[in-house]
Parts: sequence; structure tokens; C-alpha cells
Amino acid sequence: MTKEEIRALCLKKKITKKRLTELGYTKVYGLKIPLELLTDQELEEGYRYVGSCADEAAFFDNDRKWHILCDSESAIKREIEKRKAAK
Repeated sequence: MTKEEIRALCLKKKITKKRLTELGYTKVYGLKIPLELLTDQELEEGYRYVGSCADEAAFFDNDRKWHILCDSESAIKREIEKRKAAK
């Protein structure tokens, strides 16, 4: 199965979290597809979006949501940095 096929299945919600794990991919909170399958532009946009959501959660004093979003933001940042280092 190619990355494009897996990506298409994720977007259609036709693949389980367990199957993604078996294929070596992990999903991050709030995202429909694994970071590894996102384009560079989608990663950058996702990073900004998750960061703004984390700021909003902090503003409304929702600690649980803030921690989850911060973890997601960190994971996206690591993926961005990993791709930059590979270039």
C-alpha cells in the first residue's frame, strides 16, 4: 500500500488506528492523518492552527485540552524539524 493510498483511506476514515500503527504510522490528536503523510505546507498550517487552539484553551483555563494540544504542537514541530534536517 502506497503513502497516497493510506492518506486517501485516512481522509475517508476508512482505516483504523490499529492498522495505522501496524503500518508504522501514528495519529496526533485533532488530525485526520498521521504527520508522516502530511505535506510540508499542511504541517506548517497545522502547527499554527494547533498552537492557536492551545492558546485559546489556556485562555479559557482548560488544562487538559491545553496539555493535549501542546503535545500535538510539539509532535508537529519535531516532524517539521526532522524534514528540514533530512533536506
